[in-house]
Amino acid sequence: MKYYGIGTILLGLAVGTVQADPVQWSVADGGNGHWYEGFAEADEISFEEANAHAISKGGYLASVTTEGESNFIKNNVANNTDLWVYDVNECLCGGPFIGGYRNSTEDWQWTDQSSWKWTSWHPGNPDGAFEDSQSVRLWDFSSQNWVDHRNAGETGSVVISYLVEWDSLPVQWRIEDGGNGHWYQLVESGKGFLWSEAVAEAESRGGYLVSLTSADEDAWVYANFDADNRWIGTFQDTNAADYSEPSGGWRWLSGENSDYSNWNGGGPDNGGVVDAPAEEYAHYCCGGAWNDIYGVDSFGVFVRKHMMVEFTTLPGSALGACCLGGLCITTAAADCSGNSGSW
Repeated sequence: MKYYGIGTILLGLAVGTVQADPVQWSVADGGNGHWYEGFAEADEISFEEANAHAISKGGYLASVTTEGESNFIKNNVANNTDLWVYDVNECLCGGPFIGGYRNSTEDWQWTDQSSWKWTSWHPGNPDGAFEDSQSVRLWDFSSQNWVDHRNAGETGSVVISYLVEWDSLPVQWRIEDGGNGHWYQLVESGKGFLWSEAVAEAESRGGYLVSLTSADEDAWVYANFDADNRWIGTFQDTNAADYSEPSGGWRWLSGENSDYSNWNGGGPDNGGVVDAPAEEYAHYCCGGAWNDIYGVDSFGVFVRKHMMVEFTTLPGSALGACCLGGLCITTAAADCSGNSGSW
């Protein structure tokens, strides 16, 4: 995959925030292909605040699910002493939040719904010494094991940092490459997303499920991402004047209009399981073609998939007029300069 302007991807950071460029645990090195970065704030931060910041950056608090992932983070991300604080014993022990937390049933889980199997608790932890020891942070710079975090403000418990993980970083289809200047990102979840969940998640990130309104855009997205089996942003509007089964009333969530389509095998065909609901949503399948699919099958099992998100501009970026080759659009300053435009 090609990545453009990685240093400018994470915009709108709070004043006083310390961060480095994201680093990738590459598949070639035995990793998962994900990206990681640590962020330190000027003041104490809560788990809820850290989680919100991670989401606003298009990612999630890091899910450390294997020993290999833990070692990669230890050696390449959390080895920055700016992410750590000294405790009362003058030990560099107070590390960043990661994505583990105790849910309403008192079970530990990851914010991205990854499977909770492998753990790396510091000896004696989780100790549940306080009723609200509900989140996970790294502890002891040398070992970087986990502890369950106590109330903010208690002795030795201050947290100033957090680790963010991205399944992929946003990639821009640059105007100078024939694109539209938009950004695109593959978003995954340990359990996948229902259609409605995918729509809400994309909107919470400041984007929308991808609109593939031309053959060029469709080809670029598929070439740059592992896109098969991902939700895209077209759905069947059953209230539309042109609605009919199986091919009438299809719309893009973004509101864009286009006659372009790329249905697999002559679809959409509404050809689901017998007695299943109508297939009113779409996903990438079959080597880059689209397939219509329902949201729940006849056995009551929800269809969950990962998704492709599109951003007109990156979240948190200041907007203004950018002119390039006689064309002016509303975009972010970093996007404009990255495409050699005039801001």
